[in-house]
Amino acid sequence: RRFIYSAPMSTAAYFALFQKVDGLLFFDLYDRTDSKSFGAVATSYDHFYPESPRSKHLKNLALQSIKVTRAARDRQMDLSKVEAKEIGFLDINLPTLDGSQISLSSVSGEGKVVLVNFTAYQTEWSGELNITLRDIYNKYKGKGLEIYQVSLDNDLHYWKNVAVNQPWICVRDPESVYSQIAALYNVKKLPALFLLDRKGNMTKRIDAINTIDADIQKLL
Repeated sequence: RRFIYSAPMSTAAYFALFQKVDGLLFFDLYDRTDSKSFGAVATSYDHFYPESPRSKHLKNLALQSIKVTRAARDRQMDLSKVEAKEIGFLDINLPTLDGSQISLSSVSGEGKVVLVNFTAYQTEWSGELNITLRDIYNKYKGKGLEIYQVSLDNDLHYWKNVAVNQPWICVRDPESVYSQIAALYNVKKLPALFLLDRKGNMTKRIDAINTIDADIQKLL
């Protein structure tokens, strides 16, 4: 931060901003404090080097960061108005295709078994996984199965094109690989799958795709 704020228009500031630790950016785009660092460098580069591709890219990142951090702040402000409900898992509340939000707690605990899937449509294995899930969904939907699929895709347009063809609940975390929700679920690699029983209790983390059918049958 010392390098950044002392000369935000410098190459050193840009270099510092994009340093990584274990492959992840040290400055978190979705942290309110770090967002200010992105904003400082983006503003300076936009002023001094407005036609540079780096400036335009940085400006887009800063705007995205501001949008997400402000949305998070607004959600925190509304927490006092939310009716408390005891649940046996960490809740998820993310936007669907039409922009409205749907929470995991709103579809669980109502006599349904819920398969929670963290995924990314832009991966090589996504198509095959969705085919497997579609077969399982068609097989057990009438018996009380619901799928709540959380995408970590960073390309919104790509996600929408795939999600629109899925018959289950599709939501997307705009924080992508920096998802705090995925971190809370200890998701370190994709795909990740979890099962909630009919009472809304988290019962299992599925480790192998080929056991999904049997694991769901036990709960149904």
